[in-house]
Amino acid sequence: MTASSSNTAERPRHLWIIAPVNTSGLAKKLGINLQIGAGTRKVFGMLYAAQAVGWKGHLLSTPIIGKHGGWHLTPGLDLIENDVSVHYKPAIGVPWLNRILAAWHYFKVACQLHRQQDHVVFYNLYPEYVPAAFMLLCRGLRATIDIEDFPDNQKGLRSLLNRLFYPLVRSLCNPHLIVASTGIADIAKAKKSCVIHGIVTPEDSGRDPRPDEIIRILYGGTICLDTGSEVCAEALRILRRQDTLQVQGIELMVTGFGDVRPFQALEREFHPQVKVRVCADLNPHEYLSVLRACHIGLCLKMPDSNLGLTTFPSKVVELTANGLALISTAVSDVPQVFGDVAVVLEQADAPSLASALQELAVNRARIADLSARGYARTLERYAPGAVGLRLTTFLMNAEEKS
Repeated sequence: MTASSSNTAERPRHLWIIAPVNTSGLAKKLGINLQIGAGTRKVFGMLYAAQAVGWKGHLLSTPIIGKHGGWHLTPGLDLIENDVSVHYKPAIGVPWLNRILAAWHYFKVACQLHRQQDHVVFYNLYPEYVPAAFMLLCRGLRATIDIEDFPDNQKGLRSLLNRLFYPLVRSLCNPHLIVASTGIADIAKAKKSCVIHGIVTPEDSGRDPRPDEIIRILYGGTICLDTGSEVCAEALRILRRQDTLQVQGIELMVTGFGDVRPFQALEREFHPQVKVRVCADLNPHEYLSVLRACHIGLCLKMPDSNLGLTTFPSKVVELTANGLALISTAVSDVPQVFGDVAVVLEQADAPSLASALQELAVNRARIADLSARGYARTLERYAPGAVGLRLTTFLMNAEEKS
């Protein structure tokens, strides 16, 4: 073996995740309030996991600027966020043009990667991955896809393009998939899959007694019918109508984005024991403050909705990793993973949720018990080291068989 090849063998492996996501570091640099969704947490979690087992993590992205950009070109940026290298390529606020730019930037980076050390993961399925996937295949390095939301479950023009390009992207990439749930693996008919529901991140604060008199309940993410908005609002109305409600006080904290009008109406209607506060347009720091002030976290994705039939609600990992007692619908793999350490609703309806909330509101010991056991389960399954070992072993085995 030559000195050159010996040096190459000693270099750490690199995990490159290509994903159109925004980060708090980017928002701070640009001085604007960008939408930072669950995808950002999942992508960074996978990179933390890889770094926990000795790999180097890189995020390559063309940010989603939206209304903030217009026809103005946002310059590229190289950042370090929690020891992860983040490479933002120039972006524009016009969606179709931004996707063309993204395809070009991803292709250029694919031309520079080296098989011996580099592993590439595409986050979800987008047409702009095609040129990069083709170049990686030609160079003997097939990328691996991480499917979070199966294309058939998406709506709108963007999802139509994703569905049209899905067979092509799959054919250019590794037949083995990283998936967000066992349901996705079954639908995608993956030869082999690595299921990653979520990952504990450095921002997660763990268990905290939160000894406030009022019990705070967090409901956030995408606010819509499929994620239980009407079920949640009606459950609060049921609690307000009960004359025998024996609680010192509960307060629902609503974060995220979507149709919050039912909760704004509840917020305007005063009730001494069942309060609602809508927290809109929070930056990441403000969101963490709200999250850590809560005692109970809600995951109300409807089991019979398109997304509920397949994808795993990664929010449950965030909630339990921050010490919240979990109330969830029986969606995706949640009953199998958290069934004995959370309240899993047998029926995804308002009366069941209202009953569960009242039961916990009068039993702080039960909240503390669910918090402790949920936190322990999350650390056991989703700590960076545990996920990193599964992920990197899967990627290396997939490379050998591709």
